[in-house]
Amino acid sequence: MLHSYAFLSSYKYNKYTKTIYAIPQRVGKVINFFTGGWFERYIYLRILSLLSQNRLEFTCLLNPQIAFPNGDDFELDLLFLVDDQPLWVECKTGDYQAYIAKYSDARKLLGIPKPRAILVILDIPDDLTTHLTNLYDITVANENNFLKVVCAAVGLGYPEEQESIALSHPPITAIPSSLSTLLNKAGLRPVPEYRQQVVNELIAVVRSLDQPTSMAEVKAVLAEKVRASRSQLQDILNAIVRGGCLLDDEGRIVLSFTSPFSKLVSDDPAVIEGKCIESYVRTVLLVDPTYFENPHNIGEFERVVGGKAPDMATIRKLREQPLE
Repeated sequence: MLHSYAFLSSYKYNKYTKTIYAIPQRVGKVINFFTGGWFERYIYLRILSLLSQNRLEFTCLLNPQIAFPNGDDFELDLLFLVDDQPLWVECKTGDYQAYIAKYSDARKLLGIPKPRAILVILDIPDDLTTHLTNLYDITVANENNFLKVVCAAVGLGYPEEQESIALSHPPITAIPSSLSTLLNKAGLRPVPEYRQQVVNELIAVVRSLDQPTSMAEVKAVLAEKVRASRSQLQDILNAIVRGGCLLDDEGRIVLSFTSPFSKLVSDDPAVIEGKCIESYVRTVLLVDPTYFENPHNIGEFERVVGGKAPDMATIRKLREQPLE
């Protein structure tokens, strides 16, 4: 599969030693995936499933950049708000010794309680997670016990069946309102009654730019032009940004509200609308990869988002794309 998706430029399998020898693509996204991105993605999806199945109210930021009062920059892996309380999760596949003290200090600066600041380290024994937790001001877990640690942090019990619940990914249509709830939690309310107006006004504003600007600055302009509330406008713009609609001077995608961009991927409202729809599709696929294989679900999706779902070939491509 890695070779099919061009993550590997070549590979061969030695059937006698049962070893795969492979050359990864020298591309930033691919290198990041192999050097730890896969583990962060795995932890994120497991926690997302756990919180969703237990009907907890939550939102999540992936790799947010923050600045401490002394001016130092810091990047978090996963920052959840669960019932309006922070849950910070860092993921390390190795070399944790060089980072654990830094994370411990950062936790105190952030003011996050120790049980809700979790460092998940790959392939260390359970007893070592206990010792490290006692030694440092952060909770340490491994790939086998981190769900139990998360449950304790957010006030959930951890029955034996919890593991199967977290892995099962039952269809999100089990509750009629769950699709809307999922998109709302992700900061992606579709708001179809205002989305087209926002897209049209955005295109007009970007056309008038004479220098790069940020989406945060554009939002302030749009707020004076559209009928949507500020929170509705924010959710629509989230879909546009996450859909990869913003480009810098060199044509690279800008995925930050605060980073400057100079143009849109297209001046055609239909293209921007399609990118918004793809943002909604990706969010659904994270919870239920098989959701769009059910025609009833496709109809429900189109009703909720107020737009046509992509064809199955596009949906399969979106499902296979690495998480940004």
